Formats: sequence, structure tokens, C-alpha cells
Amino acid sequence: MNELTDGGYEMLRAAVNAARQFQCQSVQILKDRLLLTFPGREVEINEAIQFWAESVRQRHPNGVPAN
Repeated sequence: MNELTDGGYEMLRAAVNAARQFQCQSVQILKDRLLLTFPGREVEINEAIQFWAESVRQRHPNGVPAN
């Protein structure tokens, strides 16, 4: 897995917190929420979301189980 930049790490933390706090049901909703809070940081937001997605794919290679 690739390493995150400092900005990417900051956005990853913000993304996890936003996903929990606002119960974001899609990546687009999460991204939109982050862009509202952190305008101009789309590159770092995309980096964080990509990192998170890669982490999930590695932990669940056959897909995330439904409860």
C-alpha cells in the first residue's frame, strides 16, 4: 500500500470522522462533504479516499460482508 502525504493523512482522518458523524452512504457524499469543509484540497481528499479503498480491498479481497 502506498504511503500517505501529511495532507493525505489529515484528510483520511477527516474522512473517517465525517463518514461516522454524518453516516455518509456513498463515496461521493463523503467527498462532497469534505470538499465543503476543505475547499481546494481535492488532491489530498482523493489521495485519502484512494488509500482507504485500497485498505478495504486488502482486508476484504472477496468484498465487504453484509452484516
